[in-house]
Amino acid sequence: MISSLIAFVLFRHIFLRITLRQQPATKHLPPKTQTLLANHLASFLHAVCSSYLVLSTFASHPDLLTDLQGLKANHWALAASRTTVAFSAGYFIADCWDMAVTGVYGRNLGIWAHHIVTVVCYSAALHKCALTPYLVLTLLVEFNSIFIHVRKILVLFYNGFDHLPATAATAYKFATAGLSATYVPTRILANLYITYQVGIQDRPNWAFPAYTWWMAFLGMVLVNYYNVILWKQLRSTLRKEKVALALASIKKDDDATADAPQGAVAEAEGNDAGEFLS
Repeated sequence: MISSLIAFVLFRHIFLRITLRQQPATKHLPPKTQTLLANHLASFLHAVCSSYLVLSTFASHPDLLTDLQGLKANHWALAASRTTVAFSAGYFIADCWDMAVTGVYGRNLGIWAHHIVTVVCYSAALHKCALTPYLVLTLLVEFNSIFIHVRKILVLFYNGFDHLPATAATAYKFATAGLSATYVPTRILANLYITYQVGIQDRPNWAFPAYTWWMAFLGMVLVNYYNVILWKQLRSTLRKEKVALALASIKKDDDATADAPQGAVAEAEGNDAGEFLS
């Protein structure tokens, strides 16, 4: 966890800061846009790596899918699950640091609450060496987050939704399709399976203090309810966005206006369903 924290802080505040200021395509972006872009690039890296770790963990140790408490798992299976959880815990701490230092999403209480709860739960599970397979399965949502961050990165890189060139607009559409296609499997079906495992399958043989079961079960019920609401909001947002992208595609690429950078920041910090999901 500490290694992951250090790696993400160095990647975000040294490598990306230097790279974005030196590259011709990004060095002229306003400081706030560069800061947002760096944040989402780091988040994109975490989403890709975390998705790989989750899939490889369950591919290598499929028995964990029916033993999410890890009661029958061997040493290597539990080590793989702890590594995956520790990697993401380090990232979330690093992202909290980034938000505190740079002010990115600093006023978004939803993201702060999500990160704090995640760090506390992951750190406690790692400290007690308990329930890490459950937490690995919750990280399947990062596969959906890949597409969220791709959309944000494109908007920031090109200084606004209205200024996407043809190739970027096509990539944006593919990312949107990926976001829609993976939302239900990763954020609804996977979480319903976790709720079923906690509430029915593992309830009779729960091997940890009773309060942890109540926290897990009630927490998953709340997450499922909120994900359904977000799915409805996301569908509405994507319908409106489809119309906006169609209108933007008929504009010339050189129709940039003086306040385009502000538009990019506003687009990236918009309070829509996709932004919270990031």
